[in-house]
Amino acid sequence: MANTQTNLTPLSRFYREPLTALMNRYYEKLAQLAKKRDMPVAWISTMVPIELINAAGLFPFYPENYAALCASRGKSKDLIAVAESKGISRDLCGYATCNIGSVLSDEWAFGKGGVPLPDVLIATRLTCNIHIGWFQYLSRRLQVPLFIMDAPYRSSAGYEEKDVAYFIDQLKRLVAFIEEKAGRPISREKLEEVMTNSDQASLYWAEISTSRKTIPSPLASNDVFSLMFPMVTLAGKEEAVTFFKMVAEEIKRRGESNAQDSGNKLENKPGKEKYRFIWDLFPPWHDMKLWKIFDDAGVVFVIDFYADAFSGRLTKSDPYLSLADKYLFNPSLQRGIVAKRDLVEKVAREYHLDGAVFMSNRACRYFSLGQLDLADYVRNELGLPVLFFEGDHMDPNHYTRGSVERLVYPFLEMLKE
Repeated sequence: MANTQTNLTPLSRFYREPLTALMNRYYEKLAQLAKKRDMPVAWISTMVPIELINAAGLFPFYPENYAALCASRGKSKDLIAVAESKGISRDLCGYATCNIGSVLSDEWAFGKGGVPLPDVLIATRLTCNIHIGWFQYLSRRLQVPLFIMDAPYRSSAGYEEKDVAYFIDQLKRLVAFIEEKAGRPISREKLEEVMTNSDQASLYWAEISTSRKTIPSPLASNDVFSLMFPMVTLAGKEEAVTFFKMVAEEIKRRGESNAQDSGNKLENKPGKEKYRFIWDLFPPWHDMKLWKIFDDAGVVFVIDFYADAFSGRLTKSDPYLSLADKYLFNPSLQRGIVAKRDLVEKVAREYHLDGAVFMSNRACRYFSLGQLDLADYVRNELGLPVLFFEGDHMDPNHYTRGSVERLVYPFLEMLKE
């Protein structure tokens, strides 16, 4: 159990203004492209190497990331209903159904319009197969060329050299597709520049994320889900490096100040941390106020398996080998239950965990597989308390706050015993 300390100026007060400025510039450019196209737009799925997109001078748009924004603004329920009215099952991925609802209705996070339709669509099998059917639907509906980047399926045994070679071949095929369909060649010089920026941003992100090993954590539970926007959308951009360097240095400064002056009550004491937990996996984007219940009880989520998925070092001399290293060997994409169990055991020790919360996600069955076994392992083998409940990260129709609270409050009371 962590020591309780209070009266911290939240880290969010430090980063909120510059983060908001980054987001505003991105969405303003997005809206401009919807009115006047001065650069090609690529809609891409998670784990498509965004470094190649930025090196080619395309404007990247993540339908998943944007769907989460729609949910946080209370739009996902109606958009999913639009998709369902056209024969798209709401039991599919919530990101997909929300995005399809937007495409069909032209209703987006900020109202009508404001999002440019794609010049090219790019998906990958690296995460889950729903991306394939989803982007094939978009390609047919919008009459836009689609590239599906194949990837070997990772088991607990890991990848062999032939798997890496195959993935590199897929990367080169993607480059050829971008050059042909978008008319944008990728120079070696530009690719190296973008990859250097992406690597530096990931370096600072790692410092930010692993700072949560400190007791108390310098980050509040929801900080990481706010901070991840530049890592998802702006990887390879200099502004992402600048932003994450600034946040990492602020966290370091606070830590040094704590060590020098334990009596400073103004900004350096993380507040109310009593219990350190892991959260698995996606947050309920439509109900981020759920965090307040845990915050009030002193529960801080110091580790998750979602936000870190978008970072990764790029240190190889061969850019394609470096991209393969980042995307194929992403620890957040561990698919074998044994590998995931070993990872949980490792972070439980390193992050000094007191428990775990699992939200079995109806809208993402793929990544919810194995959660029951993992929860049993945490409870029985690691001896930590576990809260397990069903929910939906996108669709409020598959999520009832009252039902969740009836499980959360007794669990939090149990922690006091």
